[in-house]
Amino acid sequence: HGLERLTRDELFSSSEIELAMAGVRDELADELPVAPGLVLEDKGSVLALHFRLCRDPAAIAKARGLAERLAKSHGLKFQAGREIVELKPANVDKGTAVLGLAREFNLDHVIYIGDDRTDMDAFIALGREAAKTGLSVTRMAVVADESPAGLKENSDYWVTSVNDVLDFLDWLLSRTPAS
Repeated sequence: HGLERLTRDELFSSSEIELAMAGVRDELADELPVAPGLVLEDKGSVLALHFRLCRDPAAIAKARGLAERLAKSHGLKFQAGREIVELKPANVDKGTAVLGLAREFNLDHVIYIGDDRTDMDAFIALGREAAKTGLSVTRMAVVADESPAGLKENSDYWVTSVNDVLDFLDWLLSRTPAS
């Protein structure tokens, strides 16, 4: 989500952000309703509350409300996705991350493939950057019945499965000159 970076040898992240998020995680975990299928995932700089497998609507509503309240009180971004909510530091997202990498590596073209609400941040940021600087961009959405509104509309192309993504990447590789 733009808060961590993996190189060949190391994972870089902000220890200050992780420490702040640990405090929020503890608060969330203490007040979270206990319900089968309701899972709190600590990603270090992002907290994800999964409820895809939870069948208790009251627990889901309470958990979402709690996450939203904590996000607001701690100045975090609250983002809902497909049967998930995330709490993360404000002003950093997949859009800022991909643009940072494009600039750092002086890329001429960026291909971005995504399937969730958080990926729309990258789709939108890349679209703005393309219009502003002429960066060549290919934005591909993996669309399903539960996809968030706007996902397809913010992409250049869309497919309906991971297998379609693999077919696209195979096609792309078949047209890439050998070095």
